[in-house]
Amino acid sequence: MLKFRESRYPWRQSRGWIWWLFWSACILSVGLVPYVAFQLARGRHRVTPPSDATSLEVFRQQMPPPRTLAIVAQEDKRYILWYGEKTDTLASGPALYVFDSSGRFLAWTPDSGDASLKPVEFARLQYLEVEKKLSLEEALRWVRPGHRL
Repeated sequence: MLKFRESRYPWRQSRGWIWWLFWSACILSVGLVPYVAFQLARGRHRVTPPSDATSLEVFRQQMPPPRTLAIVAQEDKRYILWYGEKTDTLASGPALYVFDSSGRFLAWTPDSGDASLKPVEFARLQYLEVEKKLSLEEALRWVRPGHRL
């Protein structure tokens, strides 16, 4: 049997403080887990692209402005990467949306730091070297017919 030395704090006199700590942590987590889950879901909903946003022009009208627009090249194809806002404090990167050189929406991920772009052929795009950064107006000009990236 363990003996605790005398202390001026009564809760240190026995093992009751371990149970007190355990139950305090349980009560705290019961309230904290739903709050974190709600924040994650709310953040993802905020950056989910609308189903009818199939082009850069439509996307611009329905989503918040991008933090950064960039052109990257993979093999002989060029893509426009639209970096949006971060979903929450747990995200390791901002939301990322991929458009082809004609402005057609291809893929997105709510957290660009996790390399979770689907389909898989777009997963490496976020790690490629940026050829050029664009403003939204420049990107819209680039995707008009007759212009090429």
